This record gives sequence, structure tokens and C-alpha cells, in this order.
Amino acid sequence: MSINNNCLYNLNCKCEKCNPCLVDCDCHVCCPHPEGPKGDKGDKGDDGDKGEKGEKGDKGDDGDKGEKGEKGDKGDKGDNGKDGKDGEPGEKGPKGDDGKPGEKGPKGDNGECGPLLQPYINSNIKGKQTIPSGSAVTFPPLNETPTEYLGEGIEYNGSDTFKILYPGLYSITCILSLDVDNQPDNTFYIELNKNSPVAGTSNLGTVGQIVLTRVGYFAAGTTLRIVNGSGHPVKLNHASKNSSGTGHLALFRFADQGIESV
Repeated sequence: MSINNNCLYNLNCKCEKCNPCLVDCDCHVCCPHPEGPKGDKGDKGDDGDKGEKGEKGDKGDDGDKGEKGEKGDKGDKGDNGKDGKDGEPGEKGPKGDDGKPGEKGPKGDNGECGPLLQPYINSNIKGKQTIPSGSAVTFPPLNETPTEYLGEGIEYNGSDTFKILYPGLYSITCILSLDVDNQPDNTFYIELNKNSPVAGTSNLGTVGQIVLTRVGYFAAGTTLRIVNGSGHPVKLNHASKNSSGTGHLALFRFADQGIESV
């Protein structure tokens, strides 16, 4: 048995011309037959596999301009700008209210020395007086100035006591006239602060004068009196024609500083 080499199906063909095909077939490959009528359209085949991604296409034309969008939120505050140039000076304003007084300034230099007036007392002792032992001589009242008493810068109580107001070196002189019928041995002294007798002076007779004098430093507040230290009463008197001649007191400061007495 020979095989038809033109038969694509070889032994699978069953026509006589394609030995050994023994059975009729309708393949018409190796033995064409007249074309039959066109068959009905077959069913739609299944979708094929998805093809590979194509190449990127060209850029399209610009679209039409869109509508204006809504107003955006307010942005954050920007940084401060640089200072501008100074403007021209404004017009002069009205005068302001006076300010409070400033603090006290430092002490200035000492000025030139003016006319000097030192503390002083210049007083008569008038009328007849009997001074008990330990008591003080009395002086004219203040209302009899300037005829009997003059004073400045020294305090006077109007009777028998003088008070230093300004410290310094002072000179004091007191003259007393004794009456004619005194006992002998009469003594007077200057009393400081009512407890310190200084500059005691005596007259051993019964008449005449007693003169007390003292130069020294007196502190502010020091008091002075002229006191009888005889141990008995002493009478003072004046001449008949001089009622202010019972005695005299001169007390004055002559320097601001000195050595304080002890």
C-alpha cells in the first residue's frame, strides 16, 4: 500500500485516493471536491488575551481656560518691612505741664564769709540785792533792753541763768559791788550747768568789788550763773547817783572752735 504524500492527514484520511484511507472524509485537502454552500456564521469566539500596552501617545492640545476659582484663605502675616526714612520734623507742640521738683542736689561750696555777729550779752546789775549763800545774782528783765540788757545768740531766762546756744570759745567777766555792811571773806564763782563752780573770786574785806573772769570752751546747752559761795548772805549795792552800778556782766563768743574744758 502506498501513501499519498500530498495528503496532510496521511493515514487519517479515509478517501480512496489517499490510500490507505478506507473511509470517506470531508477534509478535501488531498482530494478536493466541489465547494459546497456557505455555512452559517459561527458563534462569536471568546475574547482574546489583553494586548500589550501601546506606546505613549503625543501630548494633546491645551484645554480651554477653566472658570475663576473661589477666593483662597488669608495668608500668614509677612515679615516686617525695612524702616522707612525719617519724616520731616512736626510742628512744635504746646508747652507741657511743669514737672515735679527734682531731688535735692549736692551741697554747694561755701560762700564768702559775711559780716560776723558773734553771740554776746552785755548787762548791768541794778538795785540793792541780798544774795543768800548758794543763790545766784539776778539781772534785769528782758523788757528793760536796750538800756540795761543787750543780748543775741545766748538764751536768757529773764532772771539769773544764761544758756549757750552756739558752741565755741567764750569770754565772761562779771563785776560786783559789795555793800558797806557785809561780813568779811565774801566769795562768788561762775556756776556751769548748776553743779560746777569755776573762776571763784574773793574779797577778804567787807566792802569793795569782786571781779570774776573766765575764758574757755562752752558746748551748746551749757548754762551759766553767778553764785554766792561765801557761806553767808552777801549784800550788793550801788552808788546813790548810779542805780545801775551794782555790777556788770559781759559774755561773748570770740571763736567757733577750741579745746573743750574738763
